[in-house]
Amino acid sequence: MCDIDKLVCSKTCLNAADIGFIIDGSSSVGTGNFRTVLQFIANITSEFEISDTDTRIGALQYTYEQRLEFGFDKYSTKQDVVNAIMRIGYWSGGTSTGAAITYATEQLFSKSKPNKRKIMIVITDGRSYDDVRAPAAAAHRNGVIAYAVGIAWAAQDELESIATDPKKEHSFFVDEFDSLYKFVGKIIQNICTEYNSQPRN
Repeated sequence: MCDIDKLVCSKTCLNAADIGFIIDGSSSVGTGNFRTVLQFIANITSEFEISDTDTRIGALQYTYEQRLEFGFDKYSTKQDVVNAIMRIGYWSGGTSTGAAITYATEQLFSKSKPNKRKIMIVITDGRSYDDVRAPAAAAHRNGVIAYAVGIAWAAQDELESIATDPKKEHSFFVDEFDSLYKFVGKIIQNICTEYNSQPRN
């Protein structure tokens, strides 16, 4: 049975994914808010079974440029992944979300295992300087399930372009960073629901 409070639907729904976090490190975020984003990511990660054969976590940070913080094969225990997330250093710069999605598709999800769901969670606080639609469409074609989490000045149309259909299940928006925590349970629940609704071979 599902434990609705903790949203741990079943061990299987929490152990068959490669989850990549695409983190906006632009100047508008600021050091304090960036730490809040990292805690949000750590809280999501903590709900999954982390190992080489279960869920694997990767992360990249972007401004105008992109930086792979760690790939899916870097850490194989939950504590190591959470520690690595909280150690990510704030970069600061512009906001090229489209280029970051392309980079994630080519450099992160290209290393995903064939039997794993590819889940991309983009977290941004502003409108991108480049186009997000074509890179997001390419990611979707590559089998990536994309979630978009927008804060403050993030653009709703861009969030919906990034998000996999149905948009309302994959795009989220809050006015301030301190409200991010509200989405942790919903995102985990949606990932579980998608897994449980997929046909089995």
